[in-house]
Amino acid sequence: MKKRKNLLSVAILAAAFPITTFALTGITNAQSFSCANAQLPSEMAICNNESLLVKDEQVASLLASKLVTATASGTMQDVSDEHGNWLKVRNACANDMSCLEQVYDQRILGLTGRDL
Repeated sequence: MKKRKNLLSVAILAAAFPITTFALTGITNAQSFSCANAQLPSEMAICNNESLLVKDEQVASLLASKLVTATASGTMQDVSDEHGNWLKVRNACANDMSCLEQVYDQRILGLTGRDL
């Protein structure tokens, strides 16, 4: 059981490494996925909408900061689970622009704790 937990921790760290590196290098204006590889209806809708691209960049940046903090505090699994659940909600919007806008606004609010 302990070996499986350690392997899971390594897998999570490996998955988070690009985001953590992104946060530590101070790079901004980078969306959370490549539009060149977009396959899901939600991803294609985001890539074709400037407002959603900006919001996706905000979420990626805020999440990177949160992952750095989570790594230090040992709560990375919680952050990872929370974001995975959010992605399911985002992807359920498919190409519904108003749904995507609302989901992104809620995520940004959740990551910042502030009103938009």
